[in-house]
Parts: sequence; C-alpha cells; structure tokens
Amino acid sequence: MHHGHRYTLAYTWVRAEDSTVEVLQRLLTEVGNSGVRIRKLLLDRGFFSVAVMQFLQERNCPFLMPVVMRGRKPRRGKKSTGWRMFRRKPAGWYRHTHRHKGEEVTVRVCVSYKSYRHHRTNKRRAKTLVFASWRVSGAPRDVRDAYRTRFGIESSYRQLGQARIRTSTRNPILRSFFVGLALLLRNLWVWFQALWFGEDRHPRVQAASKRFQFRWMLAVLAQGNNDNETLSDTRT
Repeated sequence: MHHGHRYTLAYTWVRAEDSTVEVLQRLLTEVGNSGVRIRKLLLDRGFFSVAVMQFLQERNCPFLMPVVMRGRKPRRGKKSTGWRMFRRKPAGWYRHTHRHKGEEVTVRVCVSYKSYRHHRTNKRRAKTLVFASWRVSGAPRDVRDAYRTRFGIESSYRQLGQARIRTSTRNPILRSFFVGLALLLRNLWVWFQALWFGEDRHPRVQAASKRFQFRWMLAVLAQGNNDNETLSDTRT
C-alpha cells in the first residue's frame, strides 16, 4: 500500500514439493530486493503453522494472521482446549504457546469481536475473531480493522483474471510469464490512478477515478493494437 494505492511487488510459482516456508521465503526475498520495508505482514489462514511463525520470528518480521481453530470443542462438564478456548474470552491480548508435532512457538493472541446483521433473520449477531501475532500492538478493534485492509487483495486477483492471457500450454515458464504480465499491467493502472487522481477526496475527482476502470484501460490497449494491425495491412 502506497498512499492508499495497492501494488503487487512479487509473485512466484509453487511446486508440489514446496513447503509454505519456502514459498514465503522466496516472496519476502523479492520484496526485500525491491527496497520495500515490511512494517506488518498480513497473512491468510493458509500460512497458519508453527514452521511459518518460527520463520517469521527468526527474520524479525511482524505478522498478523487468523487462527485455525484446533482443540477440543466444549462439552457438558468439559471446557474447550487449544485455540478454541479463545472464543469465549473477552476482547484483549493473551499469550499462548502453540505446539504441533513436537515443535512449539509462542505468540501473542488478539481476540476481537465483529457485530453484523444476519442476511436472513435480520438480527444482530457477534462473531469472535482470533488472530495470532508477533510484534503487533494496538486495541483489538484497531487490529481487526488493520487486517481488513488485506481483503483488497481479492480485487487484485479479480483484475489479474481480466488481464491474464488465456492459454492451453503446459509450459510453466510461459504461464508464469502471462501472470507476471497481467500483474504488471495492473500495477501500471494503479500508478495512473495515483498520478492523475492522487488522494483527492473531492466527489468530482472520485467519480472520475471510478470511471477510469482497469477493463477500460485494457480495452484501449487492445484497440490500439488492432489499429496498428489494420495500418500494417493497409501499407502491405
């Protein structure tokens, strides 16, 4: 995130034998080579493991990720254990040691709550949000709002699909190149947004920025390519 604009800094392919730590290490190395300093790493629950948390602590990299609920569910006369016990705790910060297959890691746990209205019953409900973190501080509400900024990556995936070249080739290098080209075009579009509209919150400027959609830029590039082909055919 740079002045409210989201850029993609690194991508990598994942082989079947690659571990999550190896994939994360390659991505962090690429980001480090670009000169960008990571203030806080927001990860999805797919990275929730002892190995990943140990790796990030060794690199001195602050992180925040949702917890994968494990442990015994509450029963009559028996309390919940493991990560499930945090679902019944009040909002706040706690310390917990996560053990798995002979390995362990100690992290800080943030418990926060989200209030929402059910789409069917239209009644207010509360959902417990549990995050594992390291070197991250703040009020539980601020931590929850900070992690919500990560969901903008879904828009990047959607726009990646709009620009990616469709192919049936099995060549992994070529397919990876097509993905990188699509991400490069999206970064170019984001840069244009920042260059032309900046952070101006005036309604007229915001309306103009919304009209400059990624699909429109792709259509302009495609139209320009078709015009060049037509001109070449005419000259021939």
